[in-house]
Amino acid sequence: MQELLQKSVSFLVTSIGSLVQGIVAAGVFIAVMGFSTSYFLDHGKNIKETIMRLLPLRAQDKDRIMERLEETMNAVIMGNVSTSFLQGIVGGIIFALAGVPAAAFFGFLMAILAFIPAVGPALIWLPAAVYIAVIGSPWKGVLMGVACLLLLGSIDNVLKPKLIGNKLKLSSFAVFLGVLGGLKLFGIFGLILGPVLFALLATCVNIYQEMIK
Repeated sequence: MQELLQKSVSFLVTSIGSLVQGIVAAGVFIAVMGFSTSYFLDHGKNIKETIMRLLPLRAQDKDRIMERLEETMNAVIMGNVSTSFLQGIVGGIIFALAGVPAAAFFGFLMAILAFIPAVGPALIWLPAAVYIAVIGSPWKGVLMGVACLLLLGSIDNVLKPKLIGNKLKLSSFAVFLGVLGGLKLFGIFGLILGPVLFALLATCVNIYQEMIK
């Protein structure tokens, strides 16, 4: 029993360290995205004019690319924000049903950490589930962990690509591939850059196919 408690304490300490790192990473991501959004709002017109002038395409094709860029940015940002808040709400409800104190606060943390792909909310619910399983009821801890894994995982891996894909008229699989490729190339910022570049590539391919007909 003592050995189990020692392992549990060690796991919780490690989880707290990972949680702090996750919060810092999410904070940096949100800060950079906020700064980037503010910058593009202030200088977007000049940037757009420069890109339009440099692209070696017909005027109507340039307009299509810029429209696609705006559509993709809006869809990706709104898709990430809405599903992150949804994960926070669902996670908070699960915590409340499990009798975890300050469930709303933990739900808020999960919403913030949900911007970190794959592991975000797990930095909160996994240590909590282990703690409940060891200190309180094992079955309650297991059920809480399974509920978070299935529900929050479905929101992140199924609902989010579907929402973004519907907005962009792309399949969920295409959006998922864009996110994976973006994460591989750009790290956490690939969460947005990946689908954007994928959608722009698809638009450029369509334009090229029309030009060679």
